[in-house]
Amino acid sequence: MCFCDFRDTKTPKAKKNPLFNAQPLLDELNHQAKKMWTTSKWVSIDEQTLGFKGRHGLKLRILYKREGDGFQCDAVCDRGYTYSFYFRHGDAPDLPEEFKKFKLSPTARRVVWLALRLPNLWTRIYMDNLFNSRKLYSALHMANALTHGVARTTGRGIPPSVVQKEEKNEGKAEKLRGLTQAAVLSNDLQCPNLIACSVYDTKPVHFLSGAAESVHWIEKKRKVWSDIHQEMKLVGFMRLNLVNDYNNNMNSTDIADQLRGVYRPDHWMRNRKWWWAFFIWSIGVAATNSWLMYENMYECEKRKKGRGLPPKWTHCEFLVELVYDFMFPSSARFHVEQLMEMDDNSFKLRARTSRSFSAFGCASVSVSGDDDSWDLTTQSGKMEYLEEIKQSRLNKSRLESGYFACRFDGLRHASLPTPGPDHC
Repeated sequence: MCFCDFRDTKTPKAKKNPLFNAQPLLDELNHQAKKMWTTSKWVSIDEQTLGFKGRHGLKLRILYKREGDGFQCDAVCDRGYTYSFYFRHGDAPDLPEEFKKFKLSPTARRVVWLALRLPNLWTRIYMDNLFNSRKLYSALHMANALTHGVARTTGRGIPPSVVQKEEKNEGKAEKLRGLTQAAVLSNDLQCPNLIACSVYDTKPVHFLSGAAESVHWIEKKRKVWSDIHQEMKLVGFMRLNLVNDYNNNMNSTDIADQLRGVYRPDHWMRNRKWWWAFFIWSIGVAATNSWLMYENMYECEKRKKGRGLPPKWTHCEFLVELVYDFMFPSSARFHVEQLMEMDDNSFKLRARTSRSFSAFGCASVSVSGDDDSWDLTTQSGKMEYLEEIKQSRLNKSRLESGYFACRFDGLRHASLPTPGPDHC
């Protein structure tokens, strides 16, 4: 497996980038992911981890994630779609000249680089306390992006008047619950209307926000068990709007990790080569992004047409069909052409199950290349075949040519029942 020409790795730029062997693959994935998606109003930036069990000088010790030790990148995600990423190994990206006055850290430079790739102006970016600071917010405001998220109390721009200390006494802590303090940064053209806020929950939580327009409490409801009624009942409670926005919009990167990890091929593999970890991760990101594109396109078509669409594939079914299409591209191509020629009536008749519209279930391409073949995936197709072709025995010729040869490539079932009681 080779991603680049090993004879071109002696340049100074390649020496600065320890991932130069896999960089063409990562660049292609970044390019395609950005080209095929338009981000919404809310996105999140967080780290993604590539689990790796071998030895490598860039391998990070990660104790706080289930993925374990491996490589990490900072990624901007939208509802589970990995829009862009930058790995934490090697030099940080180069930013335009106007950002150099901020003297940003490598982590902040990666975040600004990701924000500059967003297609929309003033996108709301949600981040955790690893990234948030007043200096970063100023740089992101210059990049036409607004930010929101929790922040650390020291060295990040939280004013002393907003900082709340954690109370160790449980009784006193319960009395402080709900205490809110806020301040607005004024007369700063580089970072206008920056809000610093703290609220005491089970312990104090501090926020920095350039996206919030106000600070207020909102009423929420959730189901709790009632001993009196012996059932779940809706109970109202109050939540700060900054906390509510963060809870609802921060999880895009976690959703991307979850979708990629549900059906991954390396659960049973102990990959010792570092580039193999990057290859498997890239395949997972591309497959997850394609599933989300399919899901959004299906919902758009459903809103336009209402009815008449085939059943929607699940995540698992989509990945299975994706693999089938890679393995048998001719069958998938024939299937697409067949769908384009179908009228509405025949389309509805064949959309009985999601499997009937898979690349394998509906493809009626014979191995020998004949145009006339039989659909042996449905009961009606089997009965039609048995009525037209009377089989008495299976000989070598029938096994190696004709319709029964299809069973060797896995497209159809290995055998068919016959009408007569004496045949099998």
